Amino acid sequence: MTRTDPKTPPGAGWYPCGQALDRYFDGRQWTTYTRPSAQPVRAGPEPKPQRRRSGRVVTTIIALGIFLFALCAGGYAIMSGQQVKTIEGGKIEFYANDREYSSQDIADKQSTMQQEADSAQQAAEARRAPVESSLPGLAGRWSGSTGYTYVVEQYGDQLVFQEESPYGVTTVGQGALSGRRVTFRWQAFNGLTGSLTMTISSGADVMRGTLEPDGYPSQPFEMRRL
Repeated sequence: MTRTDPKTPPGAGWYPCGQALDRYFDGRQWTTYTRPSAQPVRAGPEPKPQRRRSGRVVTTIIALGIFLFALCAGGYAIMSGQQVKTIEGGKIEFYANDREYSSQDIADKQSTMQQEADSAQQAAEARRAPVESSLPGLAGRWSGSTGYTYVVEQYGDQLVFQEESPYGVTTVGQGALSGRRVTFRWQAFNGLTGSLTMTISSGADVMRGTLEPDGYPSQPFEMRRL
C-alpha cells in the first residue's frame, strides 16, 4: 500500500499557504504564483503570466500624440495660408516663403530663375497680338500684398512678371490680358507653381484677384502700381 504525503496536495490547484494567501500547485511542484485567500480551494488551470504592456501602451500614446500634432499643425498652416508639402511620421514639411529661406538658398536659384524669366519673355514675344488701344498699359513696378515688388513687362496682350525679394527673384509668371482681366501661370524658386487671376481697376493702378497655388487653398491677392 502507498502513502500520500500529507504536505503534497492531491492535484493541481490553489491552496492556502499562510498570511492570507493561496499558492498554486501545478501537480508536481509549488509555483511562485500567489493570490489573496478569498476563494475556496479548488483545482484549476495554471494561471498564465501577465504580459508587460507598458512599453506598447507608451509607444501607442506617443504615436497618437505625434499624429494629432501633425494634424493640428497641418490644419493651422493651411488655414493661415502656409502651404504644407508633406506630413509623414509626424514630420511636417512646408512650402516656406522666401523669408524662411536663407539668402544663400535664394542666391543659388538665381540662374534658374533668370532662365525662367528669359523663357517667359520669349514666349510672350512669340504669342503677342497686335497692340490694341483699348488694352491698359501695365508695364512697370508694382507692390504686392506679399510685401514684395513685382516687375511687369508687357508685350501687347502678353505679360511677364518677376517677384523681387531682398535676396533676388523668387517667382516668375507669364500671362495674357483680356479686356480688364489678366491671368498668369507662375513658378516659385522652391518649386511651387500656380495661377493668378486679377481684375484691373479703371485707372490701371490696382489689380485685385485670387492667388491659387496648385493643389492648395486659394487666397486673395493685390498689386498696386508704384
